[in-house]
Amino acid sequence: MAYLEIRPRSGATDVRSLDRKSPVTIGSSPAADVRLSATGVQAIECRILWNGSDYQLAAVNPEGVNLNGTTVRKGLLSDGDRLRIADTEFVFVESDDQPVPPAGKSQKDEVRLKLDDEPDSRSGRP
Repeated sequence: MAYLEIRPRSGATDVRSLDRKSPVTIGSSPAADVRLSATGVQAIECRILWNGSDYQLAAVNPEGVNLNGTTVRKGLLSDGDRLRIADTEFVFVESDDQPVPPAGKSQKDEVRLKLDDEPDSRSGRP
């Protein structure tokens, strides 16, 4: 499981799971998957996508993007890599663990525990 920790300079850290089937776009456009509202952010700054063996960063901004302190047009991502766009830092995390959502948020796939007195929905038995 890979995900991005999104760390705006003025705000709480957020988490965005990455999916091998769908690229994630970052930019100021309402159509961007991760939307940034800072001044000077392009409509789409970059995409993060699965290339069949690794996650890859591809800059859409003609000036490139800052990855680990270096301006790049594209590059393979490794655990701990840091992407900076305007006042937001993104940390790429590749882990077997599920990301922990920030306080007050929940994962899409919640686990529901069956209480002892509830019927088993699969068998119809209590």
